[in-house]
Amino acid sequence: MNNNRFWLDCFENLKSRRIKNILFLSVDNNRNMKRTAKIAFPDIVFVDSLTDIVPKFFKYSTERDAKKLASRLHSLYIQKTLSDYKEALKGFNSVYNNVIQQKLVEKYLCNVEGIYKYSNNIRELLFKHSANINFYDSIRLAFNSNNNYVTDIEEIYEKLGDIKKYFGFISFKKREWILILNDLIQIYPKINFI
Repeated sequence: MNNNRFWLDCFENLKSRRIKNILFLSVDNNRNMKRTAKIAFPDIVFVDSLTDIVPKFFKYSTERDAKKLASRLHSLYIQKTLSDYKEALKGFNSVYNNVIQQKLVEKYLCNVEGIYKYSNNIRELLFKHSANINFYDSIRLAFNSNNNYVTDIEEIYEKLGDIKKYFGFISFKKREWILILNDLIQIYPKINFI
């Protein structure tokens, strides 16, 4: 975990590149990053990082398929309404019901209900990237950690294979972006998005 100075430099660097606001930051429990992000961008909101939470559940699960567990966790964040979320949580708790898993629910899913104050469009934006763990796994596994950084874009495409299959998960259609922008303008009327 890097120290406060490192993270403050990172966020100040972003500000020097004319980034005026960071509205949401998906992050694990990195206190130094959170503290310095709040100093640099006081209006920032921290949201759960599913790429951090999923391995914690998988470690104590008899589930053989990490993707299935990730999908179940992900679905808790993107239900249409808060009452739908509560029903989905009951279903999740009935599947993952041993004492250890219930402790994990208490510890890592305690903030989920709070995220439902945001529209479904915004929650889809915040948590859509986690729906495609394959993409991140492919990137991570494609490059040996002993190698230097790969700077040749052709080599990246070659290692990842058909990159088109990932695009549906990491981006949105124009109509979806307009709905997201509309919701953000309502929440942050003082910020000039347009």
